[in-house]
Amino acid sequence: MKPSITLKVISGLYSGVTTVELDNLAAETAATMTTKHPDYAVLAARIAVSNLHKETKKTFSDVMEDLYKMVDKVTGKLSPMISDYHYDIIKRNAERLNSSIIYDRDFNYNYFGFKVHCLTERLTAVLEYLGLQIIYMTLERSYLLRIDGEVVERPQHMLMRVAVGIHGEDIDSAIETYNLLSERYFTHASPTLFGAATPKPQMSSCFLLTMKDDSIEGIYDTLKQCALISKSAGGIGLNVHCIRATGSYIAGTNGTSNGIVPMLRVYNNTARYVDQGGNKVRYICFGRDKVKKVLQSKEKVRRPWTRWMEQAQDMTCGRRHGTSSESGLYIKGF
Repeated sequence: MKPSITLKVISGLYSGVTTVELDNLAAETAATMTTKHPDYAVLAARIAVSNLHKETKKTFSDVMEDLYKMVDKVTGKLSPMISDYHYDIIKRNAERLNSSIIYDRDFNYNYFGFKVHCLTERLTAVLEYLGLQIIYMTLERSYLLRIDGEVVERPQHMLMRVAVGIHGEDIDSAIETYNLLSERYFTHASPTLFGAATPKPQMSSCFLLTMKDDSIEGIYDTLKQCALISKSAGGIGLNVHCIRATGSYIAGTNGTSNGIVPMLRVYNNTARYVDQGGNKVRYICFGRDKVKKVLQSKEKVRRPWTRWMEQAQDMTCGRRHGTSSESGLYIKGF
């Protein structure tokens, strides 16, 4: 370690400090120095992974058993995180699956010391371009399964769980897929990573919807659909072309429409409330008569609404099908 890292860790010493806390401090300190040299990200990841390995069980089948036998500490009832079907497969093939896992591959992940909820797609693309590939903190925060809030999976456990979740009884294919995932030839989408082999394995990434109707019934029926998708961590694309613009006449009540912005606040608050999988991207699509209202809108208490939403996704505008027509404008970020 560089003296600056060592001194920082020493300054964090206090009576009763645990080795886990010291490891976390060392990893975070190294990660903040990544801008000086990219190898600090490697060092940070190795410290973090070593720390995780000390705090988790090594054997894949043992970890899956703990997840299968998980008990809700509030109700005292069984609340398994692994399905009966997949647990039975893992139990019957435990020796082969356990021996196929190569834990040293966990040390191939990189670490970047910033809060995951501040990560934008654009920044992710830059980091991937620079070779940071998979961010360890993202794995720890969003994908590795927990018991009572504590991470019990290692990255290699997660990848084997995903492989078994996809292939089931076909153990040869499961091991082949594990190795391809583990050696980073490809990766699966977020819902697959944290949903595979669980009792409710919703593994689809994106859902495209059209507003059912420009009415209270249509708006709230669609909102329910979005909430159910968000519950299972699906990404949402919503076409709201049919919603009338601000000031439009409403024949049924002899009133005028409040426009799209108040409706989007309802959708945003629902997405924030029903947010099982963490950060998710959403798209909205509408005509030019509504674009300015959205771009100019403000949230009274906090930042401009065009920074939307707490999910920290950057908002960008584009044109549908690459045309010059403004009728196809869309906004990404909801």
